[in-house]
Amino acid sequence: MNHRLAIVLAMCISAIAVAQSNQPRPNTAVPPAANSAPETPAQRPASTLPPDDTLITLDFKGGTIGEYVNAIRAAAGSKPVNVLYNENTAAIPMYPVRLTSASVWSALGAVERNTTTDDGRTLNVRVGKPSTPPAGGVPTYSIYSEKSSHSSLPFDNLDQRQEMIVLSLNPLVGLPGVSKEDQGPRFDSKSVLSAVESAVALVTSQDVSPPIIKYHEASGLLFVKGNAAQQRAAKEVIARMQDDVERGRRIIAIRPKEDAVVTRRVAVSLKPDQLPGLVNFLKTEFGKMGPIEIEIDGAFLVMTGPASLIDKAEASAKSSRRN
Repeated sequence: MNHRLAIVLAMCISAIAVAQSNQPRPNTAVPPAANSAPETPAQRPASTLPPDDTLITLDFKGGTIGEYVNAIRAAAGSKPVNVLYNENTAAIPMYPVRLTSASVWSALGAVERNTTTDDGRTLNVRVGKPSTPPAGGVPTYSIYSEKSSHSSLPFDNLDQRQEMIVLSLNPLVGLPGVSKEDQGPRFDSKSVLSAVESAVALVTSQDVSPPIIKYHEASGLLFVKGNAAQQRAAKEVIARMQDDVERGRRIIAIRPKEDAVVTRRVAVSLKPDQLPGLVNFLKTEFGKMGPIEIEIDGAFLVMTGPASLIDKAEASAKSSRRN
């Protein structure tokens, strides 16, 4: 009896389980509104496109980053282009760029670089992430540049090793123990030293060791300890001044004894391309009267000859007028 009852009970439980498994399951998923706020644009993945849809076409021939940005603004026409950068970044050279239907963001990306400059420093130029404009506005871009304070090149390659050279000023200031009359034109040693120091200072940047310049008056020797650029500057000054001395000595050899030889720098109010014609005229006109040498030095004429003749040539040169 108990055995039959157990069998019947088992069959009932099995039937109930089969019936429940065949019924459709209820949807237990929680609707989005039940556990989260509706998705907003800020919650969506950021777009890979720039926020400015301005398209430009340009053919930039090369120049500076500042000029390139101006070319982008011109290509954008009436649509504003906001770009921030400082003067140092604006002056960085920019290679030629040709673009067709490019976005402003893409065009500005052409300035990015990570290169080594001529002095061995690392130059890093980047375009900052554009600002998010308000409704109806345009983004603002930024270009920034960083230049390392130290060179990545080997020290020897920078030509900055300080070495000593010895230069003789005797052809300029006169030989010791020889009278002034026997040596002809010459410079004062203070004038020579001042010229050398001025030239060397112009080629010495703040991050370069200053040169050491010593003059030994008894021997007429000048000692310069500096890098290659500083040494070249000192040599160039002395060479140019020696040319002036030699010019004066040539004039003395053929001048009348009673007229002193002088060298003057004469400023004239002419265009640079008019100076050669003036020099030819003065040499032809006053060369008939006596020995005279005239050279062009920038905006000046350097005249060497007897004082009386130079007076006349100087007056004639200053009377010339620009066309």
